Amino acid sequence: SNNHASIIYVINLITLIRLYFFVTDPEPCDPDTADPIIKQKLTGKKIQNELQWEVSIESGCFCAQTDVELACHGFTTVEPLDPNIITRDSEDVCSLVHPVRPGDKYVFYYARSRSYNFTTISFGVACS
Repeated sequence: SNNHASIIYVINLITLIRLYFFVTDPEPCDPDTADPIIKQKLTGKKIQNELQWEVSIESGCFCAQTDVELACHGFTTVEPLDPNIITRDSEDVCSLVHPVRPGDKYVFYYARSRSYNFTTISFGVACS
């Protein structure tokens, strides 16, 4: 019957709309616990015969992440870190110079034979 077909059409339409919102809605996050997103990739270049790595850091949530500290114990690089992006505070701690706001991406480079697994030690949260 025609009525049956239109009911199925409406159900399919509702399913599609719900699926659309499920896919496009960003993952809910807790600003206090959502670490900055750190991605790395090889650039294809070599610096002093070591592989060059590109590190990008973005906000892990909808608030600015301030005073971001990364663990960098044992980190070495033949390419100096960009002091406008990241500083080495001690043997164990590196700090981002700027707050990481949603939509911002900070990029720095280093060069060594293997990638270094930067992890977040701590950060503050500024929700405006």
